[in-house]
Amino acid sequence: MQNPEKILGVAFFLFLTFCTVNAAGIKNDSVKTNQNGDRYLLVPGVGKEEQSYSVTDCVERLQKYYNMNIDKSVLAQVAEDSTLKGRFEYMEKALKSAAVKCGFQIREILNFVPLIKDVKIMELIRKYNEYAQKAGKNEINVANLSSYNQMIRMADGDIMARAKVEYDPKGFKKFKLDVKASIDQGTPVLWGVMLGLLESPESTQKIGGQLCLIIGYNPQKNEVIYSDSLREGYEFKRISWERAWAITGMAYALTPQAVRKP
Repeated sequence: MQNPEKILGVAFFLFLTFCTVNAAGIKNDSVKTNQNGDRYLLVPGVGKEEQSYSVTDCVERLQKYYNMNIDKSVLAQVAEDSTLKGRFEYMEKALKSAAVKCGFQIREILNFVPLIKDVKIMELIRKYNEYAQKAGKNEINVANLSSYNQMIRMADGDIMARAKVEYDPKGFKKFKLDVKASIDQGTPVLWGVMLGLLESPESTQKIGGQLCLIIGYNPQKNEVIYSDSLREGYEFKRISWERAWAITGMAYALTPQAVRKP
C-alpha cells in the first residue's frame, strides 16, 4: 500500500503547479506574449461614464484585474478628498490612501522627489543645455526659470530624455529592472508621469501629473507598454524606456493583501 502522506504531498505539489492564482492574488499565467515580442498583462479598463480621477481609475482597474470587490464609495471619497490632483505629492498621497482602504499592499519602485528642490537640478540643466547646443535646439535659460512646469514647457522631449538618463543612470537602470520584474510576476505598475514634456510644440496638452498603468514591455524594441484610461487611444501605448524615464515622477506596485489566518 502506498504511503498516503506521499500521495497527498504529490497532489499538493500538482495543485501548486497548476493553480492559476497564488496567495497574493496574482495570476501565475497572466503574462501574455505576441508575435511582436511584447510581454504584457491584460488589465481591464473602466467605462467612460466611470472615469473620474487617474488615481482612482487605476486602482479600480487593478481591483478588476485581481478579481477584488470594488467599493465605489471608497474610491469616490479618495477622489473627493484629493485637491490639486495634477501635482505628484497629492497624487502619491491619494494613491497610498486608496491602496490601504481598498485592501492592497503597496511596494515602492520610485517615490516622488520634487526635482526642483534637488540641488542637482543644475547638473540636469547643464547636461540638457550641452545636448541642446549640439542639436541646435534652444537651451534652458536658468535666469528666466521660475518653476518646474516652465522648465518642462521649455524643454525638448528627446533631449531631456537623454539628459535625464545621463543625470541619473543608476536610477534609470533600477527603474527598468524593477518594472520588468514586476510585469514578469504578473503585477502592473502604477506610473506617475508628467504630461506636456513629450508633446509637440503646438500641442494644447496641459502640464501636470497623471497616473497610468505600465502593463508590459518589449525587450527587443526597448519599449515600455502602458495604458491610460483618461486619454483616448492610449489603451495599449508604447514609449521607449528613455522617454518613459524622462517623464517619470513615481512608480508603485500594488498587490492584494495576503489573507490572514484567524
